Amino acid sequence: MFEPASPEQAMLRQQFLESKETTAWLRFSMAGCATIAVYDILITLSDEIELVWKRNLWTFPALLYFGNRYVTLATVLLTSYTVSPFHSSSSDAV
Repeated sequence: MFEPASPEQAMLRQQFLESKETTAWLRFSMAGCATIAVYDILITLSDEIELVWKRNLWTFPALLYFGNRYVTLATVLLTSYTVSPFHSSSSDAV
């Protein structure tokens, strides 16, 4: 009826399960990072408007601030989307 798996099949099955668990942890970690990044921006938005937006926006410190703040946010959000189950890559379409 049911034959026991060969050692190679058992090893492949174990690697698959470990990979699946690692992917789940990666997804949870990226969701947590995105949540913290958005939360940080929301709770400091009033200070940002007062201290940054109402001044000259084309100074080096202001550009450095915006680059650090919003490029990081974009990177975290795009990476979160890339590892999310909502994103399908061409390798998933097999």
